[in-house]
Amino acid sequence: MSGRDIPPGQEPGTPVAYPGQGKLSSSSSRRRFRFRTSPRWFKIVTAVVAVLFVGVVAFGGYWAWRLQSNISTSDLSAGGQRSEGAVNDSSDRLQILVLGSDTRSGNNSQYGTADQSSGYGHSDVMMLLDIAADNNHVNVISFPRDLMVDIPACTDAKTNQRYDEQRSAMINSAMAQAGIGCAVDTVNKLTGLEVDHFMMADFNAVKELSNAVGGVDVCVSDAVNDPESGLHLPKGTSQVQGDQALAFLRTRHGFANGGDLGRIKAQQAFLGSLTRKLKSEGT
Repeated sequence: MSGRDIPPGQEPGTPVAYPGQGKLSSSSSRRRFRFRTSPRWFKIVTAVVAVLFVGVVAFGGYWAWRLQSNISTSDLSAGGQRSEGAVNDSSDRLQILVLGSDTRSGNNSQYGTADQSSGYGHSDVMMLLDIAADNNHVNVISFPRDLMVDIPACTDAKTNQRYDEQRSAMINSAMAQAGIGCAVDTVNKLTGLEVDHFMMADFNAVKELSNAVGGVDVCVSDAVNDPESGLHLPKGTSQVQGDQALAFLRTRHGFANGGDLGRIKAQQAFLGSLTRKLKSEGT
């Protein structure tokens, strides 16, 4: 897991300078956000989830309708046992799993063929939001997509097919195999927590959402030119939306050594910038 400590004197959510082409460093992927505004957990969740392709409620019925086709619903478990009862979303501590799917079916066919994704698609973006009961703090933990974990036995809710437990499997394969519920069960097993809600969407939602907010500011300390993702940014601060916003979140070769940790840091930088923008505009 990877992330960045907030520099002294820097407000949480301020865009962080991320170097391009092999100079990105990190220490922890666990990031804490402090909100000085009145407790409104749903606004906080919306601001955070927006970076990962959801957050449509904050933009009203029009954008909810526009993005509806990109939002998936599913059972919260694929057979795993839950010890906790229902939570009160307004007053209890919440665990929300945010997933970004790499499926190439339907409107996502422009990013490849359906053969390039399997089953329900891989959860190539995975973040766990831990929202404090006082609604004033959110801890965000990012899981690298190639993190090796034990995946519990899962049953596909649609087909009733049962998949045996797997040892040392890539965490993003849990969803591809038996759906979102299996991804939730896997995170529960890994963390010892119990996910209360999940949100998931695909490639197209981030494009439409970044357009809806008028773009998101990102900052890089060196020019980035990644032909694989299509990300091209000059040195300094740029505003990304549409295809460039998606490329910023997907690139693996534009930052650090081409691994997933650099991409996680870019996603967290995007998250901080978007959260700051939503707060400043009173969304």
